[in-house]
Amino acid sequence: GSLPTEDRAVSPRLIEGLRNIHVRHVACGGHYSCAVAESGEVYSWGFGKDGQLGHGNSKDVYTPKVVRGLQSKVIRQVSCAEHHVGAVSESGILFTWGRGQNGRLGHGGGDNELLPKVV
Repeated sequence: GSLPTEDRAVSPRLIEGLRNIHVRHVACGGHYSCAVAESGEVYSWGFGKDGQLGHGNSKDVYTPKVVRGLQSKVIRQVSCAEHHVGAVSESGILFTWGRGQNGRLGHGGGDNELLPKVV
């Protein structure tokens, strides 16, 4: 889950995978990040062990990747915690995914969610 030393930026750098995306909002969690584009698409990258990247698996992703489970939605904001994410759509619908321990996702149980799910 850790990036090689040569990939650790010590000063701000452009994220090449988002070069042509108009980013509206960014949130950072424990070892991963999410960005919301002006179009409402969500991108995530980094440590994915608990499914917090929302790509349907627990793999790490080293460059921004669209969260496909939200592509038909217009997301306006995301919030990243240590192991889970919440996203709010333009119409006020809340989606959560990642580690579900202690009911933190609001789905009525403690299961992890690898894809965004409506609360």
